[in-house]
Amino acid sequence: QRQMCIRDRETMVRTLREPYGRAAAMYLLDGLPVAAIAQKLGRPAPTVQNQLFRAKAILRKQIMERRQE
Repeated sequence: QRQMCIRDRETMVRTLREPYGRAAAMYLLDGLPVAAIAQKLGRPAPTVQNQLFRAKAILRKQIMERRQE
């Protein structure tokens, strides 16, 4: 199995479709808490939490697909 480099992971996060992309980048790459992301994006915190949950699921799927190559 080939290890994914940090740049690959960052690219995967930054290329997520909206509404997941910006929230995921702020959380996973910038380290912002959910409350700060919600405020910056003008979304309720539960919405941001849901979007992060879905973003992580999408990323997990993409990583698994890459590992099978």
